[in-house]
Amino acid sequence: MLQNENDKRKNDRQGMEEKMDKLEEQLEKNLEEMQKKLVKMEQQQNEQHSIEQMEKMLQNENDKRKNDRQGMEEKMDKLEEKLDTKAFQEEIEKKVMERIDVTVQTKVDKMEMAHQQQKVVTEKAIFERIGELEGQQKHQKQQGEKETNASEERFSQLQNCQKKLEKEQKQLQKENIDSWRSVFAKYPIVLNKHLSDFFYYEISVMKKEEYWVMFGFAVKQQQNELDGPIRTRKGTYGYDSVGNILINGQVKGMNAEYSYGDGDTVGIGLNLTSRQMIFTKNGLHLATSGLFDSSFADGSFYPFVSLFNSGDKIEANFGPNFKFDLETL
Repeated sequence: MLQNENDKRKNDRQGMEEKMDKLEEQLEKNLEEMQKKLVKMEQQQNEQHSIEQMEKMLQNENDKRKNDRQGMEEKMDKLEEKLDTKAFQEEIEKKVMERIDVTVQTKVDKMEMAHQQQKVVTEKAIFERIGELEGQQKHQKQQGEKETNASEERFSQLQNCQKKLEKEQKQLQKENIDSWRSVFAKYPIVLNKHLSDFFYYEISVMKKEEYWVMFGFAVKQQQNELDGPIRTRKGTYGYDSVGNILINGQVKGMNAEYSYGDGDTVGIGLNLTSRQMIFTKNGLHLATSGLFDSSFADGSFYPFVSLFNSGDKIEANFGPNFKFDLETL
């Protein structure tokens, strides 16, 4: 894309230079014609007044040529500046997306490792207990048929114990897996008035289970709270799947029509100039909220996503092709 922009810029500059050359050639022809007219007038009239008028016309033509050339050069400089700014913004967005992907994958790997370790420990405890009870059962059977009823009762206890352990194992696995987890961008999105005063991104919900999903922006301090819900903490700005809009950790707006789930695409954007946030759903503009907290005064923002259930899955999109048309703002 950057190469295409550079080629386009070279072609535009070459076209302008060709137009300037043609303009200079035409001006030179006009100058020659006017010089011929001046000679003719000198020959016919030999009046100083007519000569001065022709000289003035020649001077005006030269001034006009200089002004035209200067105007074209200014347009070319503005075009180059605009192309450089757009390429820089696209490079920043690409790096942010790559860093967030790496952070999410690292978090998932750690959760899977912890789950496997807990599973091994629980299974070992179950097998040890079963071995103990089976040994007791075998010893009791050897004592004779008089103890048959007691042996059967203990075998039943063994089965009940095994079921209880399996139930506890499932509950423990669920507690280890289903809990709040948050992931942040490693580096912030820095808004610069001289480059761009607006940043926007979207997430698509691929799969959502029974609990909430939340995304948005947060201040740097919240990166220490990855293993918990950060939706109610100061410095958090976002939009959750129930339909709550949160400003600085407080619910500022709730609408059932704003809720989202499987198959929905939702977005959030920040405007540095107006200090406002916009919220979108499936390509539609839902709401606009104001920012009043000084935490964002330095213009640094960390995109984040918070999930509760282990089966939740989302995809982030940092542009440039969004479901919501930014040109409608």
